[in-house]
Amino acid sequence: MARQRRPLHLVVTSCAGLAIAVASAGPAAAQVDDRTMAGLDVVNIINEPTAAAIAYGLASAGGEHTVLVYDLGGGTFDVTIIKVSPAEIRVVATGGDHELGGADWELLAA
Repeated sequence: MARQRRPLHLVVTSCAGLAIAVASAGPAAAQVDDRTMAGLDVVNIINEPTAAAIAYGLASAGGEHTVLVYDLGGGTFDVTIIKVSPAEIRVVATGGDHELGGADWELLAA
């Protein structure tokens, strides 16, 4: 059964960009430029593991805790350590390796 799509009738004026954890300043700046040319106000650029933590709802879990979030993507392996409290998610450290992605793991496991 086909999924029915319905328009939301929303106007988007601001956005946050998403970057891999090991992205250099060049790709992040290019993302800001692309979105600005599309007429959007870029509020922030965050890395994928941090975005995953936000999407997962860690901030609403209550209390303060430290979390290691990893992103084993198709081309990179990114890790971010975050401190989470009810008021904020603060990135403590982030890093990654662009030669340890999922495709590389699949080749090694074959």
